Amino acid sequence: MSYKTAVAIGLFDGVHLGHKKVLETAVQIGIEPGFMPCAATFTGDISPQKKIKLILSEKDRENHIKQCGIKNVFSIDFNDIKNLSPVDFIEKLRDDYGASHIVCGEDFRFGKDRAGDINTLAELCEKLGIGFTVTPELLFENEKISSGKIRTLLENGEIEAANELLGYDFYYNLRIIRGKEIGRKLGFPTINQVIPSELVKIKNGVYLSKIEVEKKTYSGITNFGIKPTINYAGEPILETYIDGFDTDIYGEKVKVFVRKYLRTEIKFNNLEELKKQLEEDKLKINEWK
Repeated sequence: MSYKTAVAIGLFDGVHLGHKKVLETAVQIGIEPGFMPCAATFTGDISPQKKIKLILSEKDRENHIKQCGIKNVFSIDFNDIKNLSPVDFIEKLRDDYGASHIVCGEDFRFGKDRAGDINTLAELCEKLGIGFTVTPELLFENEKISSGKIRTLLENGEIEAANELLGYDFYYNLRIIRGKEIGRKLGFPTINQVIPSELVKIKNGVYLSKIEVEKKTYSGITNFGIKPTINYAGEPILETYIDGFDTDIYGEKVKVFVRKYLRTEIKFNNLEELKKQLEEDKLKINEWK
């Protein structure tokens, strides 16, 4: 590579407040003449045993990383590097990505079988003439901010707590599919989206949400679950009522930001009872506008 890089390295799943500290450190180092602030992250099956669900899709993750001031994102296929020794991996960063300075968090592990830690990295960088900076853990209420913690909060419906650690409202950025249009018949037209298997799934239930569609932001109500009243037999689905919007946008990608857990899914005796509950839910939208 023809230019030198200050490389922030990590999975950066979620690009939460702790990750942003690492990325912004690389940006500060990249101010030095001749340096470009970059990030190296990983794609593919990074944890086949644990089957970790991602907080952001790869494309959304890259966008969040660049919003921190990073100029270039190197997406490294984990299968291509998982058997490299720690020294071979760092030499690859230097030779293939121009790494002249490496930035990481305190818990960064690398090399085959996660053999290398930050002490290993410090020794290798000194030996290879590469600058090295480790950013201390970022705490929130005396607890380390981590992707694992955020995933647990999302899966438990603790959306507001998860959003505090992320530094933004958690969202799904998914294509709209056709549903049975029962909501429309009730006066509550909705969009339907399927969450892919690789992404974390929020707790089944009803949420206050914000929706970005056609370059505008709307308030709404989002349900994730199995729609028990209508005997929906498929996988849990994301269904969102957008207040003040009723345009055919099937097939388009729409961001649904999840903001507050309202209630569990309820099986009503009939559609009239469901409509009454939806009207009560809609009143809560104004509380968060």
